[in-house]
Amino acid sequence: MFDFKNRLKSGASPADPRDRLAVFASLDRRTSHTTLRDTQRDALEALGARHNQRDVVLKLSTGGGKTTVALVHLHAYMLASKLPVAYLCPRRQLVQQVLNEARALGLAAIEYPPQQPHPAAECLRGEAILVCTYDKMFNAKSTFRRDDVRLVPHAIVLDDAHAGLEEILECFTLRLTAGSAAHAAVLEAFAPARSYQEAKWIFVDRGDPAELLEVPYWIWTTLIGPVTRALETHSDDHAVKFIWPHLRERLRWCRCFVSGSSIEIGATLPFVSDFEPYAQAEHRLFTSATLADDSAVVRALGCDAAAAAAPIIPPSDAGVGERMVIAPTLIDPALNREWVMQWAKSMATAYNVVVLCPSEKRAQEWAGVGAEVVLGDAVDNAVERLRARTVRFVAFAQRYDGVDLPDDACRFLVLDGIPQASGLAERTDSAGSLRSGIAMRPTVHRIEQGMGRAVRSHVDYAVVVLAGEELATFVSHRDIEAYMGAATRQQIDLAHDLARMAREGVAAATSAERVHELALTCLRRDAGWKQFYDQQVRQLARASQRTIDAKAIEGAAAEQGALDVALRGDTRKAADALQPAIANAPSDVERGRMLERLASIQWEHDRDMSMRSQARARELNVNVALPPGSAPRRSPSAAHPQATNVVRWYRGFTKPGAAVAEIVALRPRLAFTSDAKPFEAAFRDLGIILGAGSSRPEDEYGRGPDNVYDWAPVAWVFEVKNERGLLPKVDGEQMLAAMQWHRENSRSARVCRSSSRA
Repeated sequence: MFDFKNRLKSGASPADPRDRLAVFASLDRRTSHTTLRDTQRDALEALGARHNQRDVVLKLSTGGGKTTVALVHLHAYMLASKLPVAYLCPRRQLVQQVLNEARALGLAAIEYPPQQPHPAAECLRGEAILVCTYDKMFNAKSTFRRDDVRLVPHAIVLDDAHAGLEEILECFTLRLTAGSAAHAAVLEAFAPARSYQEAKWIFVDRGDPAELLEVPYWIWTTLIGPVTRALETHSDDHAVKFIWPHLRERLRWCRCFVSGSSIEIGATLPFVSDFEPYAQAEHRLFTSATLADDSAVVRALGCDAAAAAAPIIPPSDAGVGERMVIAPTLIDPALNREWVMQWAKSMATAYNVVVLCPSEKRAQEWAGVGAEVVLGDAVDNAVERLRARTVRFVAFAQRYDGVDLPDDACRFLVLDGIPQASGLAERTDSAGSLRSGIAMRPTVHRIEQGMGRAVRSHVDYAVVVLAGEELATFVSHRDIEAYMGAATRQQIDLAHDLARMAREGVAAATSAERVHELALTCLRRDAGWKQFYDQQVRQLARASQRTIDAKAIEGAAAEQGALDVALRGDTRKAADALQPAIANAPSDVERGRMLERLASIQWEHDRDMSMRSQARARELNVNVALPPGSAPRRSPSAAHPQATNVVRWYRGFTKPGAAVAEIVALRPRLAFTSDAKPFEAAFRDLGIILGAGSSRPEDEYGRGPDNVYDWAPVAWVFEVKNERGLLPKVDGEQMLAAMQWHRENSRSARVCRSSSRA
């Protein structure tokens, strides 16, 4: 047997673990990893310089070699400490990709899969990198915390941190579906809550999934005992047992939502500060290709504010690849979703076409034009077949990440509508026209993730189609755009310029022909297009890299800090700690949300002050709870002239065409075949466009008319009905009652009534 260690020259030693480049050079790599790209070298050098920093944020564009960098970085910590290290991924598909990358690098890495109670011995001894999903570590029955495991990694990589954040929040959110025994037990415990928004409870009891209400904290505090007893009885139910232990002692700092089809109880922010496998790690690296909001990992994951304020962004990063974003409805409203479906069908004869849909129902509609609908565990196989080009036309449901389709695997990508909210809390926070960019942050992230599925490196390219008016309008709002990465913002801006160019195209060509020719300039690699894209997107994106929002990070740290203090029982100190978050809120809507958080904390030690804070919160954000005994207030916009309100609405868009697209998108929502609740919401949005102080009193206060348009000194009162035929006498009586309510609760001098049949 040969012992080469005995032949080492005196003084020779292994690579210094703090020197990330030396660690990489020492690896027994495959030929595919013989050298590092400039971006990877820059990132590894920067990470080595921060070896002693507990939290680090790394931003590296898709295709920049982020996985290689993170694995080498983690391996260096393992070499230096001889202790366990962990690499966390949002999905199991990504776990396999990390394992393949580690194998190519010559690194020892072993999966810690679901249902496996103990990690591999090599991982425990610090001889191999442990790779698993976020759920594996953070679920309330985490094997990391088992008495016979007790695994606290020395260093952790949180890959795709934004997607991981959503996965972690899921581990602290309990969802009970109507029909289950646990749902029935908790719903029975809610009897005292029915005095709040009684009208909504009627629809909840009918099982209407569109009806939704949040139980206000002053009622929720009285329900904690009965709800705890109900859930303890069902603590072994599959929907309960992996989450309930996280919430059992902390229900006071959870939010509770009820709809006609489910109940949701979830942490205000994930309770990670005392979750030992995460909180006690000596080092944590947060990585992302789309981390536009630097405050998110601070707010939800307790990342050090200084680390978020100084992320590593390699100067040599080439940025994202080439995405020609086309919004057909901005060119011609007739080029709607149905037209896009037929266009995608024709494109699939020459190129791989992939459609990302927000729901299974929507995905199934693509089967009618020849797409293969892919759900659940069939995703991996579909991705392989797309890469092999044995399938050319595929529709995925609710898969905006974990689907990598480089090069010819997908050249034509369709985003079919706005991604759905993941739960009742997200639906509530992003509800209606009062939604703020920060409330819609998860949706914006899913859109960015989805747009990146087909472009996996800076040399890759694809056409990305935004199907329908709703999505084209959504991404054109200024407050939504603010939460996008620099490259995505430039691509959306370019989509508007392309729409204008197409409208001004050859007179003899139809709109459909111009859109098709536009897409082909990208797909056929037109030299002029490539130069134009480089000038309009790549160069401008590099020049307009987002400056770090120090105030947002300070506010996020205050939110996380206030929660930690409240959990320790000192609510006075927690209320003081929250003040920077209120002061740094980016909008009145968000300030209202934060004031409600403050009021909830104050309820424990000063209920009078709590109700005053809640009243102020309601003035700023009509979506927060109405304090007991409060009189309804006028919409703030009712105090301004109609023209001022119209201009304010118009200025909320980045381009004029987006305002037109919003009006076009509103038309189908106002169809008389619609259900009453969606129609009322659309009717409110119409009032905003018309410059009125537009509101839905019955939805917002639990009583009053369905809709009100307030143009001082005149107001229009509406009742919306979905019955067919003549309006019965009882509806006339309801109209009179609605007008009387409005006279008693409004400053408008004159009231006009109307009924609208939905």
